[in-house]
Amino acid sequence: MAAPFPFDRTWALAAPRSAVWSLMERTDAYQSWWPWLRRFELDTLAPGAEGACVIRSPLGYALTFVLHIDRVEPAHAISARVHGDLDGPAALELVDAPGATTELRMHFALELRQSVLRPLAIVARPAMQWAHDRLSEAAVRDFRLALDQAPR
Repeated sequence: MAAPFPFDRTWALAAPRSAVWSLMERTDAYQSWWPWLRRFELDTLAPGAEGACVIRSPLGYALTFVLHIDRVEPAHAISARVHGDLDGPAALELVDAPGATTELRMHFALELRQSVLRPLAIVARPAMQWAHDRLSEAAVRDFRLALDQAPR
């Protein structure tokens, strides 16, 4: 059985936390920023909100899951659970940083549940990790672009 995929990264964003949060709340725009996000049906970042998601990997496979928001501290943190092809807890934190910037930390440990990919993950884990890292880099890059273009 493949072990969960752990992830814990922090990025610096050149905007105050309030601007970052304001853009994060625009869940209706996520698919326009991120072409690999094929479906995103979460209407709001609020406790109890739930939405279906589909992510397309750079390796060609798709992962389908439901994102359930457990806790929200506006402009500070979100805790959620993921269920479906991926399963486990996920969290995002926003922290003030020097110079009116924000540190964005995302951490999770998701288990691959997709029946075809699960056995493959035992031998193909490095490739899957590579694909996840590419998506993470693209997500932050594209979020930074959207942040730069957002009115403040």
